[in-house]
Amino acid sequence: MQKIGQNGEDCHGDCKANPRSCRENGLKMPVVVLYMQYCNAVLLRGFTFWLQSALFAQPACTCLFCPQTLIRIFFHCPLSIIYLFPHNHDANRSVGPDMQHFTVTMSVAAGETAHFQLTYEQLLRRRLEKYDYTLSLRTAHSVRQMQVDVYIDEPEGIRFLKVSPVPEVPSSAMSVVQAERQAHVSFRPCPQVGKRCSHCDYLLMRNNFHLQYDVVRHLDGGRIEIIDGYFVHYFAPSNLPPVPKNIIFIVDVSGSMWGVKIQQTKQALLHTLGKLQPGDHFNLVNFNHHVDSWADELMEASESNKEDAKLYVQNLQADGGTNINDALLHSVGMLQHARNALIPPNSASLIVLLSDGDPTVGVVDPIHILSNVQRATNFSISLFCLGFGSDVDFDFLERMAMENRGTARRIYLGTTAGIQLQGFYDEVTMPLLSDVRVDYMPQGVATNVTKSSFDHYFRGSELVLAGKMADSHGDSLTSRITAASVNDVLTVEMTASVGETKRLLEKHTHALRTFPNRLWVYLTINQLLARRTLASREEKTALSQRALDLSLEYNLVTPFTSMVVTTSEKPRTNRVAKSAERFCCPVPPGQSFIPFATIPPPPTTAYPFRVLAQSRSADGSISVQPPFITSVDNDPHVIINLPTSNLTVCFNIDDKAGTIFSLVSDQPSGIAVNGQLINSKRPASGSKHMSSYFGRLGLVLGPGLLLEVSPDGLMLKDGEIHSGLNWAANVTLRRERVTLHVDANQRVTIELEMVTFVMLLHRVWKGHPEHRDFLGFYTDPGAHLSSNTTGLLGQFVNEPEVEVFAIRQGPGSDKPQGTMRIRGQEFTVTRGLQKNYRRDQKHGEPVACWFIHNHGKGLLRGRLSDYIVPSIFSFL
Repeated sequence: MQKIGQNGEDCHGDCKANPRSCRENGLKMPVVVLYMQYCNAVLLRGFTFWLQSALFAQPACTCLFCPQTLIRIFFHCPLSIIYLFPHNHDANRSVGPDMQHFTVTMSVAAGETAHFQLTYEQLLRRRLEKYDYTLSLRTAHSVRQMQVDVYIDEPEGIRFLKVSPVPEVPSSAMSVVQAERQAHVSFRPCPQVGKRCSHCDYLLMRNNFHLQYDVVRHLDGGRIEIIDGYFVHYFAPSNLPPVPKNIIFIVDVSGSMWGVKIQQTKQALLHTLGKLQPGDHFNLVNFNHHVDSWADELMEASESNKEDAKLYVQNLQADGGTNINDALLHSVGMLQHARNALIPPNSASLIVLLSDGDPTVGVVDPIHILSNVQRATNFSISLFCLGFGSDVDFDFLERMAMENRGTARRIYLGTTAGIQLQGFYDEVTMPLLSDVRVDYMPQGVATNVTKSSFDHYFRGSELVLAGKMADSHGDSLTSRITAASVNDVLTVEMTASVGETKRLLEKHTHALRTFPNRLWVYLTINQLLARRTLASREEKTALSQRALDLSLEYNLVTPFTSMVVTTSEKPRTNRVAKSAERFCCPVPPGQSFIPFATIPPPPTTAYPFRVLAQSRSADGSISVQPPFITSVDNDPHVIINLPTSNLTVCFNIDDKAGTIFSLVSDQPSGIAVNGQLINSKRPASGSKHMSSYFGRLGLVLGPGLLLEVSPDGLMLKDGEIHSGLNWAANVTLRRERVTLHVDANQRVTIELEMVTFVMLLHRVWKGHPEHRDFLGFYTDPGAHLSSNTTGLLGQFVNEPEVEVFAIRQGPGSDKPQGTMRIRGQEFTVTRGLQKNYRRDQKHGEPVACWFIHNHGKGLLRGRLSDYIVPSIFSFL
């Protein structure tokens, strides 16, 4: 939660001590305190996690004159909530190995209360023989009310449950009640309603709520649950002996690994070497600009060999370049030789590569390296890749792993990097089964099944499949699983019925009936994105389109869609006079929490948009548009093309942040464009002036059809249906008389019958000390809008008679000046240059224009302030 006051000052203490001090010190915006009201989690069979958390924010100042408080709530959530699909996500936006964050900003009047409710589903992944759940509990102020409840319900029985204590919180705040199949974990750092908090005034939450558990397992076909024509299948057999493995650890020891990275890598390798089993064979390969290895061939995992390898690891030093290609080919050759001469045929061959940078020595073209490795492995070796830090080309490592029967994972820098490395090594170094195949009977009963064949099943993991029933009224499903184990071929069968799942749901009413179909689409989209990584350019478009269609149909957040947040229209309750309720109080009777909506329902006949094209590649970009000159861009500079007069004129806009200007307003045609200003982070060096830009654009495109554009994404509103799109992909939406193009991370183009609008996205680097991301707006100078069109740009659809004469040298300047005559007025204008970014979005193209001073005074009809509108979708 971010508190905002004028000049960044905190008026909390002043307001409590002296209600007038805020006014006297010019502090007009009160501090906001964020409270967590409750958090309920339901964990059932490990298939899904359902969280409902409610928070409320309340201004701490009791100053009745404080107008409004802008609050920004930061939600820190598991990765799969916001980026439901981790493929190709931007690692720079991640706040940790398992966390992402998103923000919600809104205005709250002084003394009012804002309620937030977040509901989401998450597939709990089983790793290292347990389900692991972490809830971030981080507050900006003292905790006055917090409640977390986790309910676990497992039909097979709970094998173990471990709840970690929360540091700096009394142990009495945690309560665990566990039975054979159910458990309830309750965390209440504040006492019950009506009791004063002895520690709440100083308790700042800076830690996590963390629990682990697993269920009772047997050597069987797992569990299948069938609901409403969909099924989900979990397979995690126990009591299997490990398959002998032949494993080579490849370690990057280039200069960039120097320091903490190499030390953490050594610790993880020492830990993993100690866990090698009798019957395993292994080797260590390290590389910089050269390739070296601990032994010339794979060695048996005897105690003496493991100790010798540990000494080799401890002596590794980081220096030199990065020769990934030779290190991989050397390791593959060593494994191929061992498979032909030294090791048993029923063993698993694995390579684990760790690197923190791009190839710089030898073969450096990633495409050539991918080809070399795939040709060498011939699909007989599983390659697992670890990308250390944010500088590594993780897309390259991910593709290389996926092409060679493996997976990739990013290791995040920090104190936990060593633990992340150890965890990954532990996950992939104990194969129990290989060549796993799942079939469903009778033939044809299961359709659209997600991935059903797997190269390996590792100890402590879980295979999750989902699909559709060919007959939604079918009452049973039989699965047959075949796999190679250490001794022979393992075959297990099981049959599940609709009645079993129905009885489970009747017994546990909090379970979600929609989980099988949503899990099916979640897994399907994940696998489409994985296939997209390996696909050709043409195939990428089709796979992306399919993923987008599914995400819209099932309302899921993906790399191709955005989350839309809606608020209740209910009036807020003023709580200034109820100061006592701020201490450990529940939600007032009769009030409810405002829900956060996800992507709206899919396109239907009532919502006639359809997706025409979608791709992340440059080939999907929109066609070349005319060189628009009528525009407003940068700080904001307005450029107006006047073709009849053969003139280009320009002027600047300047006002406070939050001001909304009408750019185009044609009420008879039902078309309007408005822009809202934002300020720079601070004045430019040597200046007291804050730069301003357009940070938000609102377009009215017809009756009930609205589009809001910001650097964070787009929200399209068609009546009651809201759709979110992000900037990450090329998308085309078409409706009768309206076409919308998103050119990935560059621009949005709106084509109407009478006009075309283009909005450019300008990104600055995240840590820029001064500038922010902003938007530019361009419109067709030949627009066929009505004669009643107005607005800063729209008024020039009806081009006035303009003349510039008496051109002369400006006093004390090398810029020419002239006299402009328009509507019977005459005033001085200056010849200058502005930039049009329509074609060259990075550098812009210079446009010579006559500059009108004082915010276009004389050129505009009326004053600049006459073009201010009350909301982003208002007509002038």
